[in-house]
Amino acid sequence: SFDEATTDALLKGCHSALGTRIEDLLLAALAASLGRVLSVPDTLVEMEAHGREDLFDDIDLSRTVGWFTASYPVRVHGGDGRDMVAVVKSAKQALRSVPNHGIGYGLLAGTGAVPSDEGIEVSFNYLGVFDTASSAPAGGAAAAGGRRSLVGMERANPGHVIDGRNERARLLEVNAEVVDGRLSVELGYSRFRHHSDTMKEVGRSFELSLRNYLGLCSAGAALGRTPSDYPLCDVSQLELDGILARHDLARVEDMYALTPMQQGMLFHSAYAESPSEDVYFIQDWFRVSGCVDLSAFQAAWSHVVERHAILRTVFEWEGLAAPVQVVLKDAGLEWRESDLRGLGEAEQAGALRRAAVEDRERGFDLRSRPPLRMHGFRVSDGEARVLLSVHHVLVDGWSNSIIAGEVHEVYGALVSGRSVPKLAPVRSPYSGYVQWLRAQSLADAEGFWRSQLLGLESPTPLPFRSSSEGRESAAAPSGGYHTLETTVRVPGAADLRRSGLTLNTLVCSSWALLLWQYTGEPDVLFGVTVAGRPASLKHVDEAVGLFINTVAL
Repeated sequence: SFDEATTDALLKGCHSALGTRIEDLLLAALAASLGRVLSVPDTLVEMEAHGREDLFDDIDLSRTVGWFTASYPVRVHGGDGRDMVAVVKSAKQALRSVPNHGIGYGLLAGTGAVPSDEGIEVSFNYLGVFDTASSAPAGGAAAAGGRRSLVGMERANPGHVIDGRNERARLLEVNAEVVDGRLSVELGYSRFRHHSDTMKEVGRSFELSLRNYLGLCSAGAALGRTPSDYPLCDVSQLELDGILARHDLARVEDMYALTPMQQGMLFHSAYAESPSEDVYFIQDWFRVSGCVDLSAFQAAWSHVVERHAILRTVFEWEGLAAPVQVVLKDAGLEWRESDLRGLGEAEQAGALRRAAVEDRERGFDLRSRPPLRMHGFRVSDGEARVLLSVHHVLVDGWSNSIIAGEVHEVYGALVSGRSVPKLAPVRSPYSGYVQWLRAQSLADAEGFWRSQLLGLESPTPLPFRSSSEGRESAAAPSGGYHTLETTVRVPGAADLRRSGLTLNTLVCSSWALLLWQYTGEPDVLFGVTVAGRPASLKHVDEAVGLFINTVAL
C-alpha cells in the first residue's frame, strides 16, 4: 500500500505532466515491473472497466444498481521497465484508443468478429476511490482530523473468498483501490506457477516505477503528450514528439488535421519556386482616418487574433505521413510601424508600393509563425495606411468580414477611451469544422461525384485558347472585369426570390450556356467556388477559417 501523500500525488498531483489519469500510471507501472522482473517487453492485459458509458443522451446510469462491468484487452510496451515516461505514454495511448472503454468488445468477441481473450495471462482492475471520511475528497481528509462516517470499509482479512479448487482465469490478477486516502494494490498469482520471491520482486518494482515517475513529475515540467490528446489528427508518437519539441508543449493549445482545401493550398505554397510565386499570399490595405491611434489598432487586431485559434496556427508537414496544423497559445500578432509623414505624396505612394512588394518577397514560413502580419504607415497626423499580409490557408472572404467587424468594434471602443468590449464568445471554432469533415463518408461522396460525372471523358475545352497551349502560366492567371451595359436588365432580389433562384445560380447558368454555344459540347463542366459552410454545423456562419471549396458543375 502507499501512504496518503503518495496516493494524493497519484490521484491529482502528477497528471499535468503527461495528461494522464491514475489508471494510466498503474497500468504503466504493471507493464514496467513485468518488463524489468520477468523480461516481458510487451504486456497483453485484460482491463476491467465500470461499463457505465454515456452512450445515449437520455440515459443516466450513474445511480443505477446492477453489474455493468466491461472487460477488454490492451497491449502495453513496457520494454525493460527503465524508461517510465515511454511506458506511461504507451499505456495512456492504449487505453485512450479503445472506444467507449471497451464496452463493445465482449459482444464482438462472442460473434467472432474480433479475436477472443483466450491466452491473456494478466488482468488489471482499478476499482476507484472509496473514502469513508465524511465530506472528504479523495485525498484522505480524515487524517487531518475529519469526522469519521458511521459506516466505513473494513480492512480486516476475511479469509479465503475463492475456493482453492476454482480455476484461475488469469495467471496474474492485479486489483487496485483507494480507501481512506491510501492506495492499495493486490497481486494475485498461483504458487504453482510463480515463486513468492518473484512476485514480491514484481511488487517492489511496481512501487519503484511509480515513485520514480512521481519524482520526474515533481519538477513541474511537462513530459509530453500522446496522439490520443489530439484526436482530430493522425500522428504517431514519434511524429508527435518531434512536433512538440519544435514548438514547445507549453505553447501548444491544440492540433488537428488540415482540410482538403488547406492541403491543396499548402502543397502549392510549399513547392512554389519563390515566395512571389505563391498565389495564396494575400495582401490588403486598410485606411485609418480621423483620430489615428495605431497602438489601439494593433491592440484591436491582437485581441481578435487571440480570440480565433485559426489565426494563431502554424503548419507541419515535413517528415509526417499527413500534414497537421498546430494552434499556439501565445503566437501574438506580428506588427511593424513606419512613419512616412516627412515624405511627399508621390514619395509616400512609392514607399507603400515598395513595402508591399518587399513584404510579398519575404513570404511566410508556415512552420514557425502563423502566416499573418501587419505593417502600419503614418502618412499624416490624421491618416494611416495598414498593410495586412495573410495566407489564404487561414481565412476566406467570409471570415475577413467577421474579422473586420470585430476589429472595428474593438478599435472604436479603444479610441473612445473605453475598455475592450466583451465580444460574443466564439461558438464555432475551426476545429469543429475539421471534426465535422472527419465524420463525413468519403465513400458516399465518391459515389455521388462518380454518378454526377458519369459519361464525361475529358474536360470541357476552352474556346478561347489553343489546345496546344501549356499550363506553365497557370500560377499567374490573367483576367479582368466586365460591366454589363445599362440596357441589360439583371433581376433584382425580389424577382429572384419569386423564381426560387439566386444571382449565383443565374450567373452559373449563363456561363454554362455560353460554354455550350462556343464549344458545341452536349455537356459542359466547370468549377464553381462555394462558401463551403455546412448548414448542419451550428453557428458556422460565425466561424473564422478557410471553408470555401471548388466543386464541379
